[in-house]
Amino acid sequence: MLKSWARNDVWRCRVAGGPSGLPTSVIVKHFKSEPDRGFDDWASLEFLTRAGTAPALCPRFLAGDARAQVFVIEDLREGRTLDEALVASDEKAASEAVVALADAAGRLHAATLDGHAEFDGLRDALAPRELTPISRAAAGLSAAEPDVTGWLTAVGTRVPRGLAESLAALADAVAHPGPFTTFTHGDMAPSNNHFSATGVRLLDFEYGGVRSALYDTLLWNLFCPFPPTVIERADAAHRSALATACPAARGDSPYAAARGVAVAWRTVNMLQWFGPRVLDQDGPWAPGLTVRQALLWHVERFMAFVVDGPLAPITDAVDGLARALGERWRAERERTSAWPAFRARDQS
Repeated sequence: MLKSWARNDVWRCRVAGGPSGLPTSVIVKHFKSEPDRGFDDWASLEFLTRAGTAPALCPRFLAGDARAQVFVIEDLREGRTLDEALVASDEKAASEAVVALADAAGRLHAATLDGHAEFDGLRDALAPRELTPISRAAAGLSAAEPDVTGWLTAVGTRVPRGLAESLAALADAVAHPGPFTTFTHGDMAPSNNHFSATGVRLLDFEYGGVRSALYDTLLWNLFCPFPPTVIERADAAHRSALATACPAARGDSPYAAARGVAVAWRTVNMLQWFGPRVLDQDGPWAPGLTVRQALLWHVERFMAFVVDGPLAPITDAVDGLARALGERWRAERERTSAWPAFRARDQS
């Protein structure tokens, strides 16, 4: 057994016999709870396997039993993750891994730009969904005003005029990504990938679905405190790969606007997930990072992007929060540590 937790069990199994051409081992996943996550993972891998992207972008889907909530995929065997590169001491290797992963995401989005509707058909054939990822996200953003105003009130910052309308515009933009609509991984965490001599593969598509391509770029643009040069290189790599199939990605204005929507989407989500109670008590967010540190990074990083037009009141709100929280949480910012791979750069 490779992994066992509340959501699923994962095994590496030796293949003892069967038709010719079978691999010597496979990975078996049994999803025990949250079936939507398991079926999203299954449908994503089957969809991409059918698409036949070359080089491959994920493990091959081999078989599944929906009633038993079990599916079988290719065993990629030995490799490493971006997370492992980040906690090592080789800055160049870590930087190249971030850029390679961004390129893989761009290739994923380009390859599925025209066929993303096939994913929805495949996913709903396994088990009908109440909401698609973007319809669920839009509904959540439509209800975000009390959460955002609650934060502003708690830190003593004014509520910008037009905030409710701005959040409604954000929800509409998320629901209708336009030319950037494609299949996305949905959870581009540093551990959800596999690097080997054969290239980069994406893993764990438990949040896979149709969204704006720019949602997956949040790994480097917003989630992770990477050095600015690495962020710029990663975004350029993703944009270049996406632009091979998406003409809108070649234009600075539409690309920046779509990126701004994704950044605003996730930042507002963070304010919804973690309320002003964090002002009184911090908590863990990810290994080596607290909720306060993550929130501060998100609101300050948000301000590096141009998020204007109908979304300008959201920018005003986040700017006020960034100033107030930056003043309040100076110590948290100072304790925010880079990954070991980039630590020497930050200390120089």
